Amino acid sequence: MFYKKLFVFMSLLLVLVLSGCANPLKNVEVINVLKLGPCNGRYCWSPDGGYVSFINNRSLFVTNMEGSIKKEIYSGDIANPQWSPDGREILFQSNGNIWIHRIDTGRNFLITSSGICSNPSWHPDSSKILFFKSGWICIMDRDGSNQKNIKQVARETYPLFSPDGERICYYTPLYIMNIINADGSNHQQFTCYTIVPNWIWSKDSKEILYCDNRGDQKQVLSGVGRVLIEKNKVAIYPIVIASEVPKVMFIYSPHLIGIPEHISSFSYSPDGKIMAISLKREGIVNIYAVSSISPRYIVQLTNLGGDNPNWSPDGKKVLFSNNGEIGVVILK
Repeated sequence: MFYKKLFVFMSLLLVLVLSGCANPLKNVEVINVLKLGPCNGRYCWSPDGGYVSFINNRSLFVTNMEGSIKKEIYSGDIANPQWSPDGREILFQSNGNIWIHRIDTGRNFLITSSGICSNPSWHPDSSKILFFKSGWICIMDRDGSNQKNIKQVARETYPLFSPDGERICYYTPLYIMNIINADGSNHQQFTCYTIVPNWIWSKDSKEILYCDNRGDQKQVLSGVGRVLIEKNKVAIYPIVIASEVPKVMFIYSPHLIGIPEHISSFSYSPDGKIMAISLKREGIVNIYAVSSISPRYIVQLTNLGGDNPNWSPDGKKVLFSNNGEIGVVILK
C-alpha cells in the first residue's frame, strides 16, 4: 500500500513538474514579416504597440504598422528615443541636451540646456527621467525640473530603472555591471564578459539578462547570462543557448543579411516567458524566439537576416533591424 501511494504521489509530482515546464513556444507562429522603412538608428514601441518611433538620417520618425502614417517629428543630431510608459511623450537626446516630443500637440520641448547630458530613460510611472551628466547618474522630473545627482561614475553609462522603479542598473567599463537603489544607496556590482553592453530587466524586476560573449575575432563563445536579484544578494547563472538550432518553416523576409558574429541583442516578451534573440547560424544572423525557462525550445522568426529584436507590448510582434532597414515580425 505504501509503495502504491508513493507511486501515485510521484506520478502527480511528475505531472506538475512537466506542466510547469511546458513549452511556451508551442503556439508561436510567424504570420507575416513587414518592412517599415529605412532606419540607421534606435527604435522603440509606443506603449499600446500600434506605433514605432525610429531614427533615420539624423531625423526622428513615427510610423504605424501599415506604413500609411509616417511623420518626421525632429531633425538634427539625435539619439536614444524612448516612448513614455503613459504614451504621452517621446524622450530623446540631441546635441548634448534632452528633449521631449509631446504626442497631443506635436511640439518638441528642450528640458536640459547644459549641453553635457546624455542617455535618458524613463521611470516606469513616467514621472521622472534618468540621465548621465558629467560623471554622474542624475534624475529629474519629466519637465526637466528638480535635477539631482544620484551616483558618481567613472565614465559615461546608460542607467535604467527596474520596472518596479525601486532599483537602477548601469554598465561601466572592465565588464562591470552595477545595481543601486533608486536613491543611490546599497551599491552592488558583478562582473560579466560582454563585447557590447547589452542587457535588460525582466518585467518582474527580479532578473537581469545580459550578453555573455567570450573569445576573439576567430572564435566567440556566445550565451546569455541571468542575474537573479533578491533584497541584498545577487546571483549569476548562465543560460546556454546552442549556436546550432533546428531548421523550421518561416515566412519569407524581404531583408538582407546581418553581420554580427555572436548573440548581440535580445528582448523579453511581455510575460517574461520568451526571449527574442539575434543568433548567428550557418553564417547568417537571424531573429529567434527562445524559451527563457528552457532554452532548448527555439523558433526561427526571420529568414534573410535580423538583429536588435524588440517585443511589442502586446507580445504579438517583434521589431528588428537589418542592413539599414527596420522590419516587424507579426506573430499568431
